[in-house]
Amino acid sequence: MSQTRHDTFRAGAGVVDVTPSVPVPMSGFGARTGLCAGVHDPLYARAVAVGVPGADPTVLISIDCLGIDASVAEAVRLGLAPLATERIAVVATHTHGGPPVLRDAFLGETEDRVMDRLVSGAVPAARAALAALAPAELRFGRSIAAGVARNRRQAAGPVDEDVAVISLWRPGASVPFCALVDFAMHPVVLGSDNRWLTRDYVGYLVDGVEESYPGCMGMFVCGCAGQINMGHLAADSWSTQPTQTRTFEVAAAIGARLVEAAREAVDHRSRPVLPGSRVGAVFHELSLPMSEPVPAVVDALPLWSSELEEARSAGDDARAGLLSGVVDWANARLALGTGSEQAGSHDTVLQAFSWGDVDLLFLPGEPFVEYGLALKARHGPRLMVCAYANDAPGYIPTAASLPEGGYEIDSAYRYYGLPGPFTEQAEALLLGACETLLVALAADTLDG
Repeated sequence: MSQTRHDTFRAGAGVVDVTPSVPVPMSGFGARTGLCAGVHDPLYARAVAVGVPGADPTVLISIDCLGIDASVAEAVRLGLAPLATERIAVVATHTHGGPPVLRDAFLGETEDRVMDRLVSGAVPAARAALAALAPAELRFGRSIAAGVARNRRQAAGPVDEDVAVISLWRPGASVPFCALVDFAMHPVVLGSDNRWLTRDYVGYLVDGVEESYPGCMGMFVCGCAGQINMGHLAADSWSTQPTQTRTFEVAAAIGARLVEAAREAVDHRSRPVLPGSRVGAVFHELSLPMSEPVPAVVDALPLWSSELEEARSAGDDARAGLLSGVVDWANARLALGTGSEQAGSHDTVLQAFSWGDVDLLFLPGEPFVEYGLALKARHGPRLMVCAYANDAPGYIPTAASLPEGGYEIDSAYRYYGLPGPFTEQAEALLLGACETLLVALAADTLDG
């Protein structure tokens, strides 16, 4: 990897609407079945490109969807060739108000037209950002959004209240042309009863940032939010009964609170990002071990099938929706034949960018909040941790959380199409790989 030192950034931004034509099925809640009622607010692919003269730029693409299917990430990279793989990151905002987008999961059947639209939106958004590359100043700031996020597994459990913002400015401009906001909380303000396509609170946050800075493109990345939401239990989403705490009005209020925090970060807490050496990028493949399914598929399938039939007979659509995903997963596992119930592993990727003296670390799936907190504690406040990136292997719990069980550990892996939950060794492997990646990134950007 070559190094080119320079003291000036070049940056650009682009956005494309990826809202599918309706009606489409919705994903994100197993209890919710049927088609959407329409579009509450559009879904987008947003991209920002950052580089320095004399070196290839990096591109970050954020798509309003539940997760990034590895095949989608690969298709986007192919669409941006000859730009190197390690210089293209694709993340999901993780809204639960969109259509099914994970082909190997049991979270709703994907449609080719929807999947094609993701790629045909993400690639042009990235190309628009690349075409707009021009001299720019980057600023980085953090503020706190106290009391917004909650740990749904532990009432007093850890949360990450940081609102980190990278703002990008043209020389002499009075407002940024792009603001990238990172916050660690599930976009699940809207629950299983919602039947409208929506970005959830993320839409209000991004739109509010754009209203605050005319001409600015807002952009969102979600931090390590595996067990972090606005306070409700995972089981609260297993019913389609409406609740007054999970409405568009509540999502708007949360979005407005985060806009305040983002503005505080941009207007009062930002410092210039120092270009230093070139804009760097590294890519790392990692295999995470998984344990055997809980309970064993061959023993549990008859019971699950019976319960599914009972739910359908009783007209309990919500319970039938939850059980159908589990039964489909079990049948798929058994169809694989001998060894399908044994411990396996999942091959995934980590990625990191350096934009001057700020690093962006991209993690796959839904890491528990402790990962983000630990990484920032070790590597300092100039690290932005972005989850839901490049792959969707479901929840990645900590070793300490595994004996506690619960939805994220005991059953969610089925909906993601995985053979079993991750083992306690996964935490050390993931954090060790992050350390290796950030060391390699520092060498890439500082050598020469």
